[in-house]
Amino acid sequence: MKKRIFLFAIILAVMGSVFAESKSFSFGELTDDNIMVTLNTSQSTLDKGIKSTGSSIQVFTKVPFDSHANTMSITFIEPLVIENISNFKSAKLTGKSLGYDATVILHFMNSKGILYKITFKDAITKIPGEYILEWDNSAYIEDVRDRKPTLEPIWPFNDSDMYLYEVEYHMNKCPDGYPYNAQELVSLECVYDKDTLDGGELKQSFEDDFKVEEKIKSANNKRTEKLKAEKKAAEDREKALMATEE
Repeated sequence: MKKRIFLFAIILAVMGSVFAESKSFSFGELTDDNIMVTLNTSQSTLDKGIKSTGSSIQVFTKVPFDSHANTMSITFIEPLVIENISNFKSAKLTGKSLGYDATVILHFMNSKGILYKITFKDAITKIPGEYILEWDNSAYIEDVRDRKPTLEPIWPFNDSDMYLYEVEYHMNKCPDGYPYNAQELVSLECVYDKDTLDGGELKQSFEDDFKVEEKIKSANNKRTEKLKAEKKAAEDREKALMATEE
C-alpha cells in the first residue's frame, strides 16, 4: 500500500512539473512582409492597408459590403509557434477598438496538420480604445487527481507544437452599405500544459543522428513558402492593375 501511495505521489509530482506554461506574442514585432489580409468573399477589395507599428498591427479593408463579405482575417505567412503543448488552459488577446462590433477567432494548426480554433465569447467593445478579450477552456481539468496520467515517448514530437496562422474578425453588425473594417492587434498570451518533459542530452542525441523533428518542421515550412508565393502573386497583380502615367 505504501509503495502505491509513493508511486502515485511521484506521478503527481511529474505531472505537476508539466503543467501551466505560458507564451506571449507581441504582434508589433512582426514585419509587414509576414502579414496578409484575406476576406471570405470572391468580390474584389476596393482598398486595404496593413502596417506593423512596432507595438501593434493595424489593418483595414474596404469591400463592396454584403452578407457574405463580413469576415476579415490576418494571416501570418510564418506562423507564430507554441512549442511542446498538449492542451490550452486560457488565452488573453489585447487590441484596440475603432468601434467595430466583431467576434475574434484564433486559428491554430498542430504539427500533424490538425486544426484548432479559439473563439472569444465576448465581442470587441464598440467603445474606442484598448480592449482585452479572455477565453477559458471549459474542458480543462484543474485537479491533477481527476486526470489520467500517461507516459508518452519524448522523441520525436508528433503533434506537440501549435502554430497560430490566422486571426479572424467576424463582423456582427455593420451599417447597410458600410464597406470598411479596421482593427488593431497588440498582444496575445496563452496558458497551456506542456506535452512532455525535456529529454535532455538523450533526446538531442537521437535528433542529431536521425533529424526526424527537422523533417517534420520542414513539412510545415512548405506552407510558409506557399503563402509567400501567393502574397507576391497578389502584389504583382495589383501592380499590373494600377493606373500608369504616360
